[in-house]
Amino acid sequence: MNTTLFQKNLFAFFAAAAFFAVFGGGAYRVAAQEGLSVRIQPAIIEENVDPGQVLRETIRITNQDSAAKTFYLIVRDIKDVEAEGQPVFAEGGEAVLYGVSGWIRFDVPSVTIGGGEMKEVSFTVVVPESPTPGGHFGGVFFSLEPKRPENTGAGIGLQLGAILNLRVAGEVVEEARIREFSTDKSVYSKPVVTFTARVENLGNVLLNPRGPLEISDMFGNKAATMIVNDEFAGVFPKRERSFSAVWQSEGFKIGRYQATVAFSYGQDGSKTTYASLSFWVLPLGVILPVLFGIIGLILAVYFGMRAYIRKKVRELQNGMGGAGKGAPFEAKPFPSRFLFIALGFILFSIVFLLIIFLLFS
Repeated sequence: MNTTLFQKNLFAFFAAAAFFAVFGGGAYRVAAQEGLSVRIQPAIIEENVDPGQVLRETIRITNQDSAAKTFYLIVRDIKDVEAEGQPVFAEGGEAVLYGVSGWIRFDVPSVTIGGGEMKEVSFTVVVPESPTPGGHFGGVFFSLEPKRPENTGAGIGLQLGAILNLRVAGEVVEEARIREFSTDKSVYSKPVVTFTARVENLGNVLLNPRGPLEISDMFGNKAATMIVNDEFAGVFPKRERSFSAVWQSEGFKIGRYQATVAFSYGQDGSKTTYASLSFWVLPLGVILPVLFGIIGLILAVYFGMRAYIRKKVRELQNGMGGAGKGAPFEAKPFPSRFLFIALGFILFSIVFLLIIFLLFS
């Protein structure tokens, strides 16, 4: 039984549960709540089982308080896990496809442990003849209250226990897909981008998707690489879970960027699923002043040339009037109109080329 590997893969899966204590060195669990101090060994029970198999398991519980305590044994199915890693427990009588509560037989309903004493609590696991292949999850808890709590989620009162992961032999399906890969916006004024990948577990075992997210600029150059789900957080069978990553870069960035995420999963990590998207970084604080500067320059050239032409026309008219011959010279508006049209065409071309460059580069 590879407990170390299992703890690594499922640490994020159960770490947020309020009633679980932090895994202490991988060998035991110590819980201290409202003056209660209890040590439970092991923290996780993982077994590969066959249909119809019957096996015995033992949990050692140490009462580290000075006073005697009576603990009532409760088993609960885990039916899902929230985005933050907090397990969701099934209500009493709720059918769970990948549960274990119906397989557990306790030798005694409760156990009384004196202060500073340790006792072993044994129970039997009876695997059905035709169970659903794959992972089955639950928890064996020691409660100070004899009544089974009715609420779900992590807030189940003063309880502590061990996680059960029973992997039933049969056709194990390891399959996942990325249901959605998105950013919180499409256009950014600076390179601070939040990515979210929603992964669906289509199989019948817990999956721990992990992989790189690569970002490339509009020239195909790699801008950044980061790892998504580096904690190996799990996705429950037939469920979805979202994973996030943030890209923040220094320096000047502009243009269209491509992001691709590729998750590896499965027992040997040989299966992959990937998705891509694009987004824009348009630093308007730089672009707008440049555009306004170009427009201002064009207008300055236009009005400067217009004033220069008018001045030359007046000089020419004055010279012809002094000669006293012929009709007065009449200036034609064609040069200024032509200049206006030409400058407008230049401005339109610059904007059009800029848009084409950003869209298709």
